[in-house]
Amino acid sequence: MKKYFYLLSTLSLLNISCSKDSPDDLKVPTLPETVTYDADIKPIMTNNCISCHGNSLAEAGLKLTTYAEVKDAIQNKGLINRISRSATDPLVMPKNNKMAQSNIDLIVKWQTDGLLEK
Repeated sequence: MKKYFYLLSTLSLLNISCSKDSPDDLKVPTLPETVTYDADIKPIMTNNCISCHGNSLAEAGLKLTTYAEVKDAIQNKGLINRISRSATDPLVMPKNNKMAQSNIDLIVKWQTDGLLEK
């Protein structure tokens, strides 16, 4: 009887631990051939950064509302470093809600592509 109990317990744990991800959920998103500020980066900034870095009282004095501001933040203020930190790092941005890796990958590719505006 003990053998059946252990077998049933083991099977139950295996069933609970199985992922319900579909094959589509596991696909890595493909990056566009060329990333530009207007098409790819501005929406990310709007959805993830503008609430804290969008007005004259922007946190840490860092505004991220225009192409020039975001480009400067990447080139001179360590923006990629801050968004790439682990979710538990107190310096990660955005605070309390790490940005999706697909967005970080787009921003890094934008830098690699030369920080194109359009």
